[in-house]
Amino acid sequence: PRPSANVVVAACPAGHRLAGQRRCVARRALRPGDTAACYAGELYRGQIDHQSYSSDYSCNAAGGMVVDGSRYSNEAAFVNHYHGIAAEPNCRLEDSEELVAAISVMRPVDAGEELLVDYGIEYCLRNQLPHPRAPDWARDLAAMAYLAELTKQVAELETQAAVLQQQQQQQQQQHFSGQRRRPEPSNGAVGEDRLQRLVAELAGLQRRCAEEVQLEELSEAGRAPVEAMRRELAE
Repeated sequence: PRPSANVVVAACPAGHRLAGQRRCVARRALRPGDTAACYAGELYRGQIDHQSYSSDYSCNAAGGMVVDGSRYSNEAAFVNHYHGIAAEPNCRLEDSEELVAAISVMRPVDAGEELLVDYGIEYCLRNQLPHPRAPDWARDLAAMAYLAELTKQVAELETQAAVLQQQQQQQQQQHFSGQRRRPEPSNGAVGEDRLQRLVAELAGLQRRCAEEVQLEELSEAGRAPVEAMRRELAE
């Protein structure tokens, strides 16, 4: 898509809640009712079709459809959730027969000002983002569900790694005992490479566990069990 005449992508400055990441700011002054940008991306017929390719850059659109901006997108994909940046959003997501998904201006926005929307409680809970209307119990349960899913993924990777290690040990025993009729060094190299990838994936999941669970957003009652789950995953 062509660059927008209304908005541009810029770096979040130091002191910003998302410092080091990107944001969407106005190129010029925008008035309430203006369409700042239309959300670009892959269009899915509905949530069920979209489940096979989910991302953090998706939004609900007209007719129950979903627009996913993970593979390709435009400036609208960098409009951030308002909480922690401003007291309230200055834009909102809208859809119509003409505009599948658009960023609509709610109040006057000055040139250079960041565009902000409310991502909604469901999205924020699912992605560990703060939302002022989310009840304590919902934030706690969302964090536990997220860690439970990570625990499941870790267990699956550990099982695959254990199987690979056992296969490598058996191959080494066969080699040294002379049971193998001819050497197959490539198989061992492939197995070692796959094992290293599994170990790297495990380390990545453990980093996600430490970095993405926001303990400060949880209730006092929920913080202790979530912290215990996080420690267990990190071991």
